[in-house]
Amino acid sequence: MNKPTPTQRQEAVTRAVTFLDVLTAHDWEGAARLLGPKLGDELDAESLADAWAQVVALGGELETRHPAQTVSLADEVLVVEQLLDFEAADLVGRISYNREGEMVGLWFLPADQALCEDQSR
Repeated sequence: MNKPTPTQRQEAVTRAVTFLDVLTAHDWEGAARLLGPKLGDELDAESLADAWAQVVALGGELETRHPAQTVSLADEVLVVEQLLDFEAADLVGRISYNREGEMVGLWFLPADQALCEDQSR
């Protein structure tokens, strides 16, 4: 596996932040268009809306989004994480991209499961 370049890392962060911008604005169709082919086959606008509703049901309203960070995984997967402070819970949005820059994973997890070491507040 080749180590991602700073440019590849920044591009992944930009894509992830843009996706979360669109998702948190409740633009489900826009968010669905940003999914890669693999996720796009599994998720559509309605399922993204349902998933976000579950996140909000768990954590309450989103209050703060912290700076996004990247971590490299095996098989040339680049993961972008962004700490998300909600009213009742702190979560991490985790979005993974393959080497072609296609989104291949999307999760919302408890903040203590973050892969990035510095999830400062």
